[in-house]
Amino acid sequence: MKPLVLKMNFFGPHRQAVIDFTKFDGDNSLFLISGDTGAGKTTIFDAMTYALFGTGTSSRDPMDMRSDFATETDETSVSLTFEHNGKFYRISRSPRQWLKGKSVKKSGLVEAKTKQQVSELSAPNGKETGIGYSQQKAVNQFIQELLGLTAEQFRQIILLPQNDFRKFLAAKSDSKETILRNLFGTKIFDDFMIELKTKHKLSHKERAMTEQELTGIFNNVEWPEDFKEQFELCRTTSEQHLLLNKVLKKIRKQELELEMQLAASDTKVSESEQIYTEAVHLIQSFERLEAYNKERLNLLKDEENVVKKETEYLKLKWAFDLSDTLKSKEKAVEKKEKLQAVLSDKLTEQVTLKKSVIALKEKHENLSKSSPDISKLKKEVENYKVVFIPAAQVLEKSKDNLVDYCRKQKEIEEKLNETTQECCLRQEEITDLSKLLSSLDDPQELSINYNRLLVEWKNVEGVAEKHAELLTKEQELTKKIKKEDNQQIKLIKELTEAKVSFSNKETERRELMILQLRQELEVGEACQICGSLEHPLLDKGVTSISNTSFKEAVEQYEQAQKLVISLEEQIAAQKVMLNVLRQQASELKGTISNSEHHLSSSYDYFATMWHEKFPRLTVPASYNQEGVLMTFKLTTDTLTKLTKRRDDITDNMQLSQEKLNVLLDKKEKVCQEEQKLSLSKDYEEKTIKELTQKHPNLASHAELTASLEKMEDKITHYEQAVEKIRYELSKMEQKVSVVDVEIKHHHAELSELENIIEKATDQLHHKINETEFVKSDSDLVELIKLSRTQEFHELKLEVESYKNRLSQLTDEIEELRMKTSAKDQPDLLLIEAQLQTLRLEKEELLTNKATVDERFNKIEKSYQKSEQLLKSYNLRHEEYTQLDSLTSAIMGENSVRLTLERYVLQAFLSDVLKYANDYYMPQLSNARYEFVLKEEKASRANQTGLEINVLDHATNEERSTDTLSGGESFIAALSIALSLAEVVQENAGGVRIDALFIDEGFGSLDYETLSKAMTVLESIGNNGRMVGIISHVTTMKDEIGQQLVLEKTGDGESKVKTLFK
Repeated sequence: MKPLVLKMNFFGPHRQAVIDFTKFDGDNSLFLISGDTGAGKTTIFDAMTYALFGTGTSSRDPMDMRSDFATETDETSVSLTFEHNGKFYRISRSPRQWLKGKSVKKSGLVEAKTKQQVSELSAPNGKETGIGYSQQKAVNQFIQELLGLTAEQFRQIILLPQNDFRKFLAAKSDSKETILRNLFGTKIFDDFMIELKTKHKLSHKERAMTEQELTGIFNNVEWPEDFKEQFELCRTTSEQHLLLNKVLKKIRKQELELEMQLAASDTKVSESEQIYTEAVHLIQSFERLEAYNKERLNLLKDEENVVKKETEYLKLKWAFDLSDTLKSKEKAVEKKEKLQAVLSDKLTEQVTLKKSVIALKEKHENLSKSSPDISKLKKEVENYKVVFIPAAQVLEKSKDNLVDYCRKQKEIEEKLNETTQECCLRQEEITDLSKLLSSLDDPQELSINYNRLLVEWKNVEGVAEKHAELLTKEQELTKKIKKEDNQQIKLIKELTEAKVSFSNKETERRELMILQLRQELEVGEACQICGSLEHPLLDKGVTSISNTSFKEAVEQYEQAQKLVISLEEQIAAQKVMLNVLRQQASELKGTISNSEHHLSSSYDYFATMWHEKFPRLTVPASYNQEGVLMTFKLTTDTLTKLTKRRDDITDNMQLSQEKLNVLLDKKEKVCQEEQKLSLSKDYEEKTIKELTQKHPNLASHAELTASLEKMEDKITHYEQAVEKIRYELSKMEQKVSVVDVEIKHHHAELSELENIIEKATDQLHHKINETEFVKSDSDLVELIKLSRTQEFHELKLEVESYKNRLSQLTDEIEELRMKTSAKDQPDLLLIEAQLQTLRLEKEELLTNKATVDERFNKIEKSYQKSEQLLKSYNLRHEEYTQLDSLTSAIMGENSVRLTLERYVLQAFLSDVLKYANDYYMPQLSNARYEFVLKEEKASRANQTGLEINVLDHATNEERSTDTLSGGESFIAALSIALSLAEVVQENAGGVRIDALFIDEGFGSLDYETLSKAMTVLESIGNNGRMVGIISHVTTMKDEIGQQLVLEKTGDGESKVKTLFK
């Protein structure tokens, strides 16, 4: 992320400031931000952080950053245009603030809610591309995902405010992990660990479930008696699976043997069933042949009677075929008679209708003679409607309106006077309340001052807490030095005693060695020490020494010697430790002195601000927490009372103003109504005058309406009479036409019926002449009636049934004679007994086989299922073994006690420290300090791994960064921050850092270290990364060519200038 343009409107001491960072984006991007205390240098970083994340660089509420000189109409806002990964964005925010209402009803102060907007741009000064958000949650999420940093991480890595340099450096491993994870994009490793752990648990669960399911399958198997003991001896599911396979093979063998026996039995039963079936069929054939012969003889006896019935049937059938012809003739005759009667009626109706038509035509001609009088009457009616009646209506309405307008005008004048008096009273009331409100202090301004003083007091308390921490640390360090002094005295005393003991042990050892040599001397042999052959002291009494005594003396000597050496080493180390502690104590005293001065100056600044803002209430002259808090409480009570009183007055003013607004609206409406009424009155008077001149003898509207109604009734009566005659004449002519068509149709239908009758008569006479069954038409009719009865159908059915049965019996008898010729009747009982015996044997075999099949199927299903589960179990067991080993390794159960992500982050952090050790620390610390990772192994995974120590080459000891002084902490943190930026840039998966801002801290450096730090920062700026520094150090003002200078104008406002040297 690289800032391009920052705009601040009424934010802190900045009225409408615009900072163009692109001016510093050349060959050297290093620039200085300088100015007096309180000019708004840190506010620039507050604005930048607030624009991006909605918070400042400290705990201050963004609402408190509103300028003191901002009026009720000036809106506080911040806008930042920045570049990230080659794309351009603009984000703007406005904090919650109190502004003057824009409407009449909300003319006082109203609370404006927070506003925010982020958009992608086509260029730094280009148009929006359409991608943007305005909801606070969406904007915050977009920025955090875009930059890969939270506000806290942004402050620690990119924006380093004063007193925050050491936070990342001294942070615990867990805190560093969150920051480094976003910087280097290693969350994928953490996600992988979580996913792998989930898979590991799932694999373990699946393996256990599979094993449990296998055990259940084998326990539910009905093991044969000869296999039960073997099953009990099986230890694994694989062995149980193999044993089940053996059982399955044995049962399959039994099944095959039963299938062979069943096949042989099935063949015997089939053959016996075939013999039995043939015997039954042969016996049935003999029985049917005998029955058919008897039935045929009975039919032949009744043959003569059947022939007679057949003759009668043929006669009736001949008559039945002619019944349709006779029936059609009868229907045609009946229809002809009805049609002749209808035709006669229609002819009579035709004559009557034609006479009515002639009479209606004569009546219509008589009415037509009155038509000219009616036309003249219609013209007179039209004149009444268009001219006279409308004129009479308008005249009467205008007279009525004129009377009403005069009455209303008097009422409006009275209402206007009353409203004007009420308006004057309300205006006087509002003026009195406004004067009272002006005489009171502004609680909002007092509240803003109170909040600013409260923030300043919190800063003082923070300084006081840090000062108290330093005093506590000094006490602890003094106790530690005293403890180490006592320990050193104790060690020196022990060393003195040890040296005395060592001297005694050495003398004792020497004497024992001499005695041992004297014991080993022999007369005439050379001494092993001096080589002399004479031993003058040999005859003197020598105490005998054992090897054990000599060995114990030597061991005591060596132990005394080791104790002396150990104590000397401890004393030397103790001296080094004391020197370090005394040096730290000396540095801590200087820090405490500075802290006391800082606390005093901070409190003096707070007290001065308090006296400026609240001169009536005083705070203690020196730092006194209890007294200040009491003053704050009194001030809070005063503000509460003042706010309540102003709110009450404001509410009363608002209520009076609303009432006045209602009265003014009412007055304006009354005036408008009076004007409209006067215009209407003039219009009506003019209308009355014009109508009177145009129609001087105009009757009233009622008289004219009565005359018009009479004329219209006469016209209507005439037109209705004419229309009625026309309608009746048209209807009568239609009826005549319909009757003519019907008569024509009936004549044609009558002619057709006569043809049908004649044709049917000829056909019947021809049939009678051809047959001997009848002699006349009457005989034919009687015979046809008989053919239509049930008797005819019964006779037909009887004759046909007789012939069909006789033919069927003849064929059946012939077929049965062929089947039974040359054959005897079989012994059915014997054959049936043999068949039953064979069936019982087959049923027994089937029962045995079903039992064996059922057992085989059950065991086969268990075997197949166990085989599948065993394969699955083996695969899952192998997968689980691999997952278990991998999970244990990446979750920290390894030699270094680090998880996979912590290990990767440690590698990245090692690169950062190596970069700092190679490029920054040697130059900035005169090669005294070198960063190292703390190698302490934790009791559980991920407790450590990211803690940073320094190797002090002056003492050749490794120690915590907490032991560094203020200046040393600053250069250490600066080295880490600069190295982080470089290493992150080299890794494609991490956060891109294109800018670094440092707020103060250079004042703690000596001249040599400051010069080296400047050289390092210039080299970074030369590489294209933007580096901004806030500092009061004169050397930096003289050496940095690009500067942002903030100048106070004396009224709480500051102006920003850009300088290039």
